[in-house]
Amino acid sequence: MINTILLSIITLVMADMFDVQQKSPLSATADSITITAEKATGQTKPQMLTTGYLCVYANGKITITSTDTMYAITFGSCDMSQLAALTPSTGKMTQASQTDPIWNGAAKSVSFTISAKADYGKKTTSAGQLKFMTLSIELRGGGGGDSKDTTLVKGVDLYYGHYSGETPYKYFNHQLWLTSEGLTFDGYGIEGEDGHVMRLDLFCASATDLSGTYTITDPKDSDNPGCINKKYTYYDYFEGGSFVSQKLIQGNCTITCVTTTTYDIIYDFKEITTNKRHQGTLHNIPITAITSNDFSKEDYDIKPYTLVPICQEMGIEQTEDHSPASHIKRIENGQLIIVRDNVRYSITGQRL
Repeated sequence: MINTILLSIITLVMADMFDVQQKSPLSATADSITITAEKATGQTKPQMLTTGYLCVYANGKITITSTDTMYAITFGSCDMSQLAALTPSTGKMTQASQTDPIWNGAAKSVSFTISAKADYGKKTTSAGQLKFMTLSIELRGGGGGDSKDTTLVKGVDLYYGHYSGETPYKYFNHQLWLTSEGLTFDGYGIEGEDGHVMRLDLFCASATDLSGTYTITDPKDSDNPGCINKKYTYYDYFEGGSFVSQKLIQGNCTITCVTTTTYDIIYDFKEITTNKRHQGTLHNIPITAITSNDFSKEDYDIKPYTLVPICQEMGIEQTEDHSPASHIKRIENGQLIIVRDNVRYSITGQRL
């Protein structure tokens, strides 16, 4: 069983929390979350509207406080006409034109200042507003017991090469494994007992650069750069050495190269069975790149290579071989099994 303190998402409906007649500053608490809206240096007091929107006006401020640490906040169902830029007191914002704002960080309290103009709205020259109906908050910790940090902090790029006979090649297949602090992917499986793993089967435009925007697609449609093959894309929950895997059914991510070995990753995915959303912005994530000397053979060694930006026009650079022991892959009852040192493992590294 997975401990529920690893991750919880609370969605609050503003019309359920605030009364239309309530006077400024507005403040309400539900599920250990307190929301306070005030005009601050602005001219207009915030209002709970009869249409279901909580509206905070230009130069106003909204503060969200929790008894547990908040890692992500989404202002949902926003009115896009005069959507303002939000400046948080801590953490980082992800905003785009006429798109619900998303905050990422780690805090028990965060305040947002509403910009003077509608920078992300349809009427960009009008006064700014934050006008939203719901608030979704991702929490980790609390609920009793010891909390476990499941923030994705590092990655491994397992490069599978190209699968097209065309010249130039249409795409290059990279399987990106992102793990939390307590887990490690070594090219064969997961080592460690507690944490989370996100596995993305990427079809990239380059052999040596992960940068791009990717969307989950059906396997039959995953034949172009920018695709994520749904068949091999999962979110895994590990606890005490056991794990539960959830296939990611829809969503997208944007990966941006920062240095030759680190990337920024913005992602938004949904699980197939639970409909749980995984959203976040990862900054300067170190990614180790590994590949095989020959994936066409049953018995092969995993070798490291240097993952570099395509803009540097560099190819794959082999480095000193620190390969783990060779292994054999075979199919048993329709499942891929890895045999290493006469021990059978699943593709996620679980001993069978």
